[in-house]
Amino acid sequence: MEETCSSCCTGLIKEGPEFNLRFADYGWCAYDSISEDLVHRANLEYEEHGIEAAERILVEYYQNEAPKQMDHILGASPSFAMREGMIRQCFEDHREGRYYASVPLSLIIIDGAVNDYTKKKGFFTAATTVDPWDCLVGCTEGLTKIKLNFNQNRLKTNSDPIYIPYRNGILHGRDINYGNEYVSCKCIALMFAIADWMIRRTAREEGLLPELEL
Repeated sequence: MEETCSSCCTGLIKEGPEFNLRFADYGWCAYDSISEDLVHRANLEYEEHGIEAAERILVEYYQNEAPKQMDHILGASPSFAMREGMIRQCFEDHREGRYYASVPLSLIIIDGAVNDYTKKKGFFTAATTVDPWDCLVGCTEGLTKIKLNFNQNRLKTNSDPIYIPYRNGILHGRDINYGNEYVSCKCIALMFAIADWMIRRTAREEGLLPELEL
């Protein structure tokens, strides 16, 4: 596989798929521009102390460091850029711990941006797929699994705390105890993953990237 992005070094290409196998079920996904050090530390913590300790590393990063990189999302696609005001408000709510506001806003941004980008449907619909060549670090399976997990339907209102952003339950008012840092951080992480997916897919469609050998 040819490396086409300076942020995607050999270590990330190796550890990214392993990260997705371990963390996708919990709502995290590696992507092309993710911090290699973050992926390495999370994988190591998972091996030594388990999922709870590893998730704390991820939460701390997406709470404190990721918001500084918001411009990466804004520059990924016009479909994100036209939502700059919403995105800045989402990140502000996230930084200030207003998770009941940041979570639904991030899900709305993701759905709308992907809908505009694909000119089909939002991210959480079956019509939107992630092709293997749209991700350099093996995020295809991770994004697909996250989409399925986040899209679970609720048959009745759930008042227990949740730690995965169940899109339908949250936006339809059936998961009412979603306002915590885990859910918000996972929404922020997904926004970065989708931004990288858009960047790579656009470059491939414009002939700026070779097809990957799968």
